[in-house]
Amino acid sequence: MDKETKTELYELVKEKCRGFDEKFGHTDVWRYHIEPVVKNAMLLASKFGADLEIVEIGALLHDIASLEDFGKYAEEHHIIGSIMAEEILTKYNYPKDKLERVKKCVLNHRASSPKNSIEEICVADADAVSHIVNVPELLMWRAMIGETVEQGSNFVKNKITKSFNKMSKQSQEFYREKFNAILQVFEQE
Repeated sequence: MDKETKTELYELVKEKCRGFDEKFGHTDVWRYHIEPVVKNAMLLASKFGADLEIVEIGALLHDIASLEDFGKYAEEHHIIGSIMAEEILTKYNYPKDKLERVKKCVLNHRASSPKNSIEEICVADADAVSHIVNVPELLMWRAMIGETVEQGSNFVKNKITKSFNKMSKQSQEFYREKFNAILQVFEQE
């Protein structure tokens, strides 16, 4: 994908993030979720020898359906998102073979979905690690819905542990030190 097209694709996703933020009062879904997923997916792709372009675009579009209409697509955002990714990338005349691989990354980014390629693993693991590296955002969400500090802390501790356990063994090893350090914040003495 050429630089100009990639820039347009990034702007499209950033615009959808702004709309999501306005609708839900979120502080910055681009900064606290999409951007970290892309960054970590690219880091994993480099480490594991995955196709960088497929991983980058898959990570960029992984939550496109949620950004479009969170309430409507929450449970099936991975399915709707893969369809939306195809529609978006077709407009850019993205090669069909690559398009199919990106769609699989979007479709299989949820932990419950089977992963059939290293690219899919990179995107799914980066999505999981985004919860681990963005604890303040998770705590903010819990406070916004009226939970106490204890309730929010318990939720976040369980969420990051669950996310870590869903990651591939390779990614768990790569992020283990960071995960353990963050988990220690929640340990009561």
